[in-house]
Amino acid sequence: MGNNIKSFSYKDNKKEIVESAEKIASKEGKKFSELILELLEKHVQIHGDGNPAYALDQWQDNPRMLAIPALGSERETVFQYWQKIRGTKTWNEVELMLKNWIDSHNEVMKEEGDSV
Repeated sequence: MGNNIKSFSYKDNKKEIVESAEKIASKEGKKFSELILELLEKHVQIHGDGNPAYALDQWQDNPRMLAIPALGSERETVFQYWQKIRGTKTWNEVELMLKNWIDSHNEVMKEEGDSV
């Protein structure tokens, strides 16, 4: 299996980043190309299937798409949302979705040997 060669270019204002990366690779006992490949592998691993996103038209076409506060929302925002939907069908739907998230999380934790 032979070596493949790929080159890349960069603007002058990125020269410091490239030089820093070369120094880091050297400190870690790696070739610069090894560092680049590691970073590319991580990027492909994260984004290989594309970035997860929903098309805006799914809001009208998919009845399971609910506008709810994002996972990183402030506690008060989430609290107000729960108060607003209490006793509705949406309450039950969101509760089931959250249960699915928590169950999936706990499953992964068990696989990793972590306590839940």
